[in-house]
Amino acid sequence: MTQTQRSVTDLYTKLPDNVSARISPEDARDIVESLRNGHGEISTNASAETSIAVAGTYVKMAGTSTLSPNDHNWAMPVDNRLTYGGTANRVVHLALTVSFTAAGNNKEIRMRVAKNGTTVARSEIRRFVSTGADLGSTALHHFDNVAPTDFFELFVTNMTDTTNLTVVQYNMFIMDMILV
Repeated sequence: MTQTQRSVTDLYTKLPDNVSARISPEDARDIVESLRNGHGEISTNASAETSIAVAGTYVKMAGTSTLSPNDHNWAMPVDNRLTYGGTANRVVHLALTVSFTAAGNNKEIRMRVAKNGTTVARSEIRRFVSTGADLGSTALHHFDNVAPTDFFELFVTNMTDTTNLTVVQYNMFIMDMILV
């Protein structure tokens, strides 16, 4: 039998005192599956330069990525994107580390998580690159709610000018933690 991820409300209807033996073995498996944390992780295959056409305008980070094995409820249908494949709404914690360089000196770089293609302002981080040879690194954490097919990506911008930046390495890890 397949297990089904269910909402909290649905699970509560399955958990009365069970005097009438209404909790079936399938219900018990669904409860376990619903409470199991999902997780997904992607990382870079090779560094890639992201073109900045307009200073201060966020664009999706360029490059290719690899999905880690044994991910549960998360997929990578396109590079640099983690997509939720569960069936119940969840709260997630996204952790991202990234190292990068810029093609010039004295650049203010900003990064944001994008949910479903739209950047999330509260996730923004900033880093100053004093020389193009600097290999800067930073971390970003973000909490959000997800529904089936929601996805997350990293978007970047150069606030100073249109100098491109190169993501040398990154790792995006996401864990869906609780049902909503």
